[in-house]
Amino acid sequence: METLDYNSFAEKCIEDLKTLQNKFQTEYDLNWYENWFYSQTTGLLTLSTEDKELNFKYFEAGSFSEKSNTWKWSWDNNDVPDNTKERTKLIKEFGQKSNFPKLMRPFIYLITTTMLFGLFGCKDSKGKDFVFDEFKSQIEKLGMKIDSVDETGLIYISQGELTLKISLDNVRKDYNRDKNATHISDFVKALAEYSIDIPSKWADAKSDIYISLFPNDYEFQDFIHTKVTDEFSKVYIHSGQSKFSWISRDDLNKWGITETELDSQANTNADNLLAKTEISFDTIENRKLGLIEPEYPTLKAALLFAPAMKEKVKKDFGFPFYAVIPVRDFCYIFSEKDFNFFSKRIGQAVVDEYKQSGYPITTEILKFTDKGIEVVGRYPVN
Repeated sequence: METLDYNSFAEKCIEDLKTLQNKFQTEYDLNWYENWFYSQTTGLLTLSTEDKELNFKYFEAGSFSEKSNTWKWSWDNNDVPDNTKERTKLIKEFGQKSNFPKLMRPFIYLITTTMLFGLFGCKDSKGKDFVFDEFKSQIEKLGMKIDSVDETGLIYISQGELTLKISLDNVRKDYNRDKNATHISDFVKALAEYSIDIPSKWADAKSDIYISLFPNDYEFQDFIHTKVTDEFSKVYIHSGQSKFSWISRDDLNKWGITETELDSQANTNADNLLAKTEISFDTIENRKLGLIEPEYPTLKAALLFAPAMKEKVKKDFGFPFYAVIPVRDFCYIFSEKDFNFFSKRIGQAVVDEYKQSGYPITTEILKFTDKGIEVVGRYPVN
């Protein structure tokens, strides 16, 4: 029996689809119709102009989320009626027979950033894009190449069975903030090492379980997360080889553990990492403003939630203590007695970091107590 290569198979399917679409367009003159709509109840796609109407049966293959950067097959979506998703089960069955993971998993994960790139560009007056040019140069040195760039600027790169869908918007933001080209090289390194695979055994995965922080406007879907405030949540991740993958309920089932066990392990690992992490501070008018310096900068803000943080900060800042985490890799810590002093002075820095970083979290002022996290204020973002 011939062994199918997924990428070759997918490319052929796309070409076949283009041919069918052209034939379909020509045969039914679809551009002639002024209106169209579809009904999940009837499973019909309707095109119409005045009293002329054309109906087609359709099925929903799946849906794409720009916020969580995932494709979800309809066969795993309880919100899609059975009559419009029944045929997608054939896709899953074919994937199982052909050993194509992308057709068997409920989600297909894509590398992409979703924060909009507003006024912060890196193009000079001649129209050159330093970030793109440097990105392209670096990936080519690693034997990778850009397959295409669409009209919105999204970059497509094939890597084994993966199709990486990439936006440089956040990298541009970070580069524009401090003109540090390591933002580009770090991103290229992450792409070169990227894999969606998480260890299949809990014993192999447990030592790399942490939390990370994300705004609540993400579509978390089936990924394990806990709301912290009205503005952000903590998401459970696997950090193998410095690559971070969100953990889903399927992963918990695969490992045979509960969310409580996952949370307990994340806390244990956070405490272990915190024990090796320095908390430095600047002294301003005899008052201490703390900074966390972990091995992985992207876990900087998340370490605030480590159970051992209370003892870690008690000597220099006391407890309860206050913190701001405008972005994932930036936070300030200060004591309760210095609240009035710092809360009136750090607002602009917090807002600037929040607006200029590719990974904003919140401009809230947080109070860490034995009872949990309390929001005591928020710096407005204009």
